[in-house]
Amino acid sequence: AWSWGTTLDIFDSFSWFVFGVRGIARRNLRRADHARPGAWNDPDMLEVGNAGLSETESVSHLMLWAMLAAPLMAGNDLRTMSQATRTLLTHPAILAIAQDPAGIQGERTGRAGRLEFWRRDLSDGYAVGILNRGRRVAGIDPRDRERLGLHRGAVDVLTGETDRFDLQLAPHEMRLWR
Repeated sequence: AWSWGTTLDIFDSFSWFVFGVRGIARRNLRRADHARPGAWNDPDMLEVGNAGLSETESVSHLMLWAMLAAPLMAGNDLRTMSQATRTLLTHPAILAIAQDPAGIQGERTGRAGRLEFWRRDLSDGYAVGILNRGRRVAGIDPRDRERLGLHRGAVDVLTGETDRFDLQLAPHEMRLWR
């Protein structure tokens, strides 16, 4: 398998600045047509568990990289990571999206206010997500569910709950459904 760096080194910030998590994710979107099984866009290592990201931002960071079909390389100190970081980095449902054999990179499909909508085609269906880019709590309304194509029976990837769409997203929080 081949992978190639798509940006310079990441730093542990969730900012839109060029080398923060969101900035690198945005830059990686332009290279979606190059990703496929055996050929991976590498937006750099994960900053999950490092001091510059909150727990919410760490979850969102891993989910963004999963949607980008990015190689997942831990950039934290494995010897001293917290149990919460270990649990997140080994979350089976997020890893199933990240390592889907179809190898298709997900895309940002739209925006509404401070919300971003994401979709990734998978070998057995698709995953969709909403990211709150804002600094305030943002609610998900019926139009947002329609934009995503959420259907009855959709499962929240993080919690395993079915048909739970009445969420309030914290600042920088992302949620995924299958």
